Amino acid sequence: MKVLRAIFRRLRRKNLKLRGQMYRMYIFALIIPLTAISVILVYNADEMLSEYYMEMLKGENARVKSLLSQITTQVYGISDEICLDVVQKDILSGKYEASVDFVREVNAKSEIDSIIYNYNQIGGIYIYTDNPTIANYKQYNMVTADIAGQDWYQRAVKQSAAFWAYIEGSNAFGIKNNTIALVRRILLPNSDYKAVLVIKLGSSYIRSRIDSNVEDVMSIDDGSVVYSSKSDWYDKELPVDIDYEERYYSNVDVVEV
Repeated sequence: MKVLRAIFRRLRRKNLKLRGQMYRMYIFALIIPLTAISVILVYNADEMLSEYYMEMLKGENARVKSLLSQITTQVYGISDEICLDVVQKDILSGKYEASVDFVREVNAKSEIDSIIYNYNQIGGIYIYTDNPTIANYKQYNMVTADIAGQDWYQRAVKQSAAFWAYIEGSNAFGIKNNTIALVRRILLPNSDYKAVLVIKLGSSYIRSRIDSNVEDVMSIDDGSVVYSSKSDWYDKELPVDIDYEERYYSNVDVVEV
């Protein structure tokens, strides 16, 4: 019996050694290679997805830039049409005995109504002037203390170049409708009065053209969000950090008109 027990003990030890060797072979032959292959596959998949989404983002960025370039170029052209129009200068420089005289002059000569009708991208055209003889009628507005205190108005009367601004406002129902606008001074060479043109972009039109499968966000001069596909992002800081030195960003100078 003692001999048999000794034989069993030897066999058990050999079995344990053999099992340990098999485990080591299993780890080196299967587990480590499979782990390495899995890491490589996950890394490659991550690289492929990153490249795919980067290319998709580049394409979407190029599309939106082209669209905005088209819209802003058209708006600049419209501002030329209004600011360089001799008829508009005469209307804004005139001295009127009564409000009805100004209304008749606008109805007879102004073409701004037809401009708004023909361009869907325009949300509204506003002309602010300190001419005390005009009436608040259609696109023409007397400069109030509130308007005169706005940064965009103060900047406009000090320069002749057009610029883009984010203008706060509300509609007739008191609902906030802040929007992007082109602001430009209308020079009145034969008058001491000042006039400022504001052309607001139509948010609905921009949304219908830009709308895509990604979150669209725009800001002006590193400021807060002025347009987004998410309404609760308006007036807030950009939701992502932007490295303006990276290749996905390009700075385009605005041409003065």
